[in-house]
Amino acid sequence: MKILAVEVDEGFCDGVGYCEKICPDVFMVDPQRRKAVVVGEFRGSRELAERVQLAENSCPMRAIVVTTEEASDIG
Repeated sequence: MKILAVEVDEGFCDGVGYCEKICPDVFMVDPQRRKAVVVGEFRGSRELAERVQLAENSCPMRAIVVTTEEASDIG
């Protein structure tokens, strides 16, 4: 099983909110700071992984960074 690591680079994020609309299970835009945040760690299903990838690709600021690792590689 692959595990997704998802980060939002706040230096690039303008709080546009596409990520939250596409994948509210993972992203939330903090209304006061106007920055997207990841709402927790998770082990993604295939559907969730696809939505996270879509959110990453849809971010106009390229502020979302998604990495994957094989579960066997994690210590």
